[in-house]
Amino acid sequence: MDHGPIILQEKTDIGSDEYFEDVYGRLARMGGAMLLKLIPQWLDGKIEPKEQDHTRATFSKMLSWKDGKVDPGQSVSEIYNRIRAFACEPGCWMEPEQKSESGKDKAERFILKIFRAKPAIGDGIGVSSNGKGPGLCEIGKQLYLICKDGALVLEQVQPQGKRVMSGIEFLNGYRKKIQVRLFE
Repeated sequence: MDHGPIILQEKTDIGSDEYFEDVYGRLARMGGAMLLKLIPQWLDGKIEPKEQDHTRATFSKMLSWKDGKVDPGQSVSEIYNRIRAFACEPGCWMEPEQKSESGKDKAERFILKIFRAKPAIGDGIGVSSNGKGPGLCEIGKQLYLICKDGALVLEQVQPQGKRVMSGIEFLNGYRKKIQVRLFE
């Protein structure tokens, strides 16, 4: 926890469609510019450190890989925000339902990482998901994750052990392995 005095501070908004790496890059540029302003003022003795308001301090646990797990039973906004925050680190992922293979009792665990997504607005999927239920589906050659109150278009995903690919590429290569419902 950072509890030292404040010597310079600026605010910035986080856009509703910005991902962690977007905000991180902006903060790095802002920090560099602030440092350039600060050093001459600090050397001239014009900066006086101010104590932080410790009553506003918050605590956070260390993030782990498990924190990135996506549960399709959650809302679109919960899942979308999780993807935007965790896509880089610790990673966002789900375990899609696999198709059963004849002669096998249990399929191996299949992890699908999610790097980019966007809420499905005007894609023919209403807020109630039209009763389709949670899970992966294909609509108009696009990969969707149906959630409890809508859907996300999965734009960039990565099957375990494979390269990052578009949702369409994933559909083309994994339709026979993963349960992906098809809706017209």
